Amino acid sequence: MPTSVQRRARIASIKSLVQIHARHHNHPQYVYGLTESLATLVPDTMCIRTVISSLFKLRIILVFVVSLNFMRSSIMSLSSSLLSYPIPAATQELIVRSLFEPADYTPVNKLLNPYFQYYTEQCRIATHVHGSQLQAKTHDDILDIVGWFYRRLDREAIRQHLLVKFSSDKSWDGRMIFDSSIDLAVRLALMIDIGELRNAFSGRRRLIWIEGPLQAFVKDVFPDSIALGHDGIKLGTSFTARNMNRVAGLRIELTTNLVDHLRLRHDDRTVSIFHHASFLRYQEK
Repeated sequence: MPTSVQRRARIASIKSLVQIHARHHNHPQYVYGLTESLATLVPDTMCIRTVISSLFKLRIILVFVVSLNFMRSSIMSLSSSLLSYPIPAATQELIVRSLFEPADYTPVNKLLNPYFQYYTEQCRIATHVHGSQLQAKTHDDILDIVGWFYRRLDREAIRQHLLVKFSSDKSWDGRMIFDSSIDLAVRLALMIDIGELRNAFSGRRRLIWIEGPLQAFVKDVFPDSIALGHDGIKLGTSFTARNMNRVAGLRIELTTNLVDHLRLRHDDRTVSIFHHASFLRYQEK
């Protein structure tokens, strides 16, 4: 490992090379960003000379520096704690693009603000309930698990991946400790209340994913066989939540659990409505 003195000397040498090319090509503003990036990413000094020369000659220095700065900021954003609040807009965008891969998302439109309120609350609850047993500490940890969902890994395989990621003792047989992190990732990705929270009561039907890939579990929760015919039915403008209460005596209760959408409760006098419409639109994409 190079000493701090050696690293400072190397950075000074790289900066000198960058300055020469920057002055020659009239791009002095990129000296600092390029110096830091090359010192981190290119270990061989001789290679650096070639890289610097090529970047300036090909006039792609701006794209290179901007890309590197974005990569660094992305890594730093996703490595922040799940409990950090509020979640910065840049971090929100990275989370959304990892979860839904949308083509038109911009943090400015704020359509997913209610979702991120849910996201933050779920992380807070899971941390409070599970404490140190919650191995997922950062947004990156959650997105790693979600990535394994997309690859259709079964629950046991995901536990094995988490064992490799978090435990230095690979013979340790404590895979069940990772269940709280897996369940949290499901809740954040699908807005489905899943898993058990110790000393907590929600009044909702318990959903426990035990084995197999997540896709199979979700298919069991939302079976294709449950379908109501709607041919010829057209709801008028008077079909509103207020009129449902006034005419039918139904109370509307908003829910963040997708499984509870349109579920009748309390002797069929209360209907649950899943109200995160923007989340559903992004799931469609």
